[in-house]
Amino acid sequence: MAEHDPSLTSLVTDWVMHFYLSLSGRGLSPASERAADWGGWTYFVYDFVPGRSAFSLSDLIFYSKEEFTEEKESSLNSNYRILLRAYTEREALSQIEFIKGNEADGYRCNAAKLPNAYAIGFIFARIWERDFREVPSVLTEDVIAHPMGLAKVLGITLEQTQDHLDALEALSIIEQRKTVAPFQIVRRWSDPLDLLKKAYERD
Repeated sequence: MAEHDPSLTSLVTDWVMHFYLSLSGRGLSPASERAADWGGWTYFVYDFVPGRSAFSLSDLIFYSKEEFTEEKESSLNSNYRILLRAYTEREALSQIEFIKGNEADGYRCNAAKLPNAYAIGFIFARIWERDFREVPSVLTEDVIAHPMGLAKVLGITLEQTQDHLDALEALSIIEQRKTVAPFQIVRRWSDPLDLLKKAYERD
């Protein structure tokens, strides 16, 4: 990323950082069936935010206490304040608008400012690498409904995910086979980093 965006101001960079932060340091390890097993950031992105349009810090702590039963409330409070600042401060990831607002007025979500299709393709390729490794084709349903998949990391609905898959197909990043059920997605990229390079060229 530093090669293409040395000042770290690109929307593409912020989305890639958001993706990796959402994995709580686990990188491309096989996804957990329970997001909270990977920590608070993963729980926040993949379990707490989806389906909500707004929340408060107290809401986040209340529901997190049910997931992280051994964590002290003071620790949750401190850690989530850091997380929320990461998404709302201008010097951090605020331009992706994954969440907006502040502690006093509350936070809004599910209206993110998405990057270009090549950046989404890069994130999708990394998710594929994590979940499906070198498998050349998978069921569309397994991609769209994955509990730690593209929809949740982008903050979009399952229905909107199909629109983005169509955009990836238009760029020949994937092929979709919809003639006969069950529908499938075939990977057509070779190196995810090629997609990232094109993402920066079009940013």
